[in-house]
Amino acid sequence: QIKQLSLLTADGVAGIRRFIFDPATEPRYLLVQLAVPHSRANRLGKPLPKGRVIFMQRDADGELEFIGQDKIDHTPVDEELKLTIGKAFDVIGERTVLQTLRPSRTRMVETVRIRVRNHKDQPVNIRCVEHLRSCSDWKIVKTTDPPIKRSFRLVHFEFVLQPNTEKVVTYTVDYHL
Repeated sequence: QIKQLSLLTADGVAGIRRFIFDPATEPRYLLVQLAVPHSRANRLGKPLPKGRVIFMQRDADGELEFIGQDKIDHTPVDEELKLTIGKAFDVIGERTVLQTLRPSRTRMVETVRIRVRNHKDQPVNIRCVEHLRSCSDWKIVKTTDPPIKRSFRLVHFEFVLQPNTEKVVTYTVDYHL
């Protein structure tokens, strides 16, 4: 017999809904992520045990409705919770390698285009995740939008996409192999 217990509940917790385009994990659809500051000021502030988080929101009639769930690892206070709610069906991404050049045996120059289309009636926060090739050195030499370097091989492009519009991000990276 299995019995589920509700350990913690919190009402009025603020978070930012973000749409994540990561072609390495999901080539077309964007994941819907809720970024929640895990702090006392945000009506949280206790260490969270590993387990399942259920998301509820009030509908137009004031009734609670289920909007998703995710699992979290043990999370200390003052760390951001990144919770995946599901996949968006009305925000679409597409990644295309436009050009790959090999100027020498130890260099490769690649130009990439990312297109994101918002078919919603409201603006959305977009994060495009790019996994760069593993090599000793790389540099983004040309870009339409400033990248945010997250780690040795990971960069993000973040922007707000207005309703029923499309955004194109193009960048060129110079790899020294």
